[in-house]
Amino acid sequence: MTVTIERHQTDLHLLSLQDRRGAYLAAKEKLSEEDQQRIDKMIHDLVAAVKAKHTYCQFPLEGAMEVIAALGIFLNRRKT
Repeated sequence: MTVTIERHQTDLHLLSLQDRRGAYLAAKEKLSEEDQQRIDKMIHDLVAAVKAKHTYCQFPLEGAMEVIAALGIFLNRRKT
């Protein structure tokens, strides 16, 4: 996936962690409120599932957001 940052396009995997998370949040803000809520629920459910299985694992919401975004990108590419 490519994102536009300050009028330049770059591959998502080349961005710093902070810029990548900013790109995910910017993309999420463009979605409908309903879709944003669905994504937030998926993020919280993923964190809960990981912590239920691995109690002491550090898995923040930001990490879950990256996983959900990566899955969304992967599934979207498979459709095309």
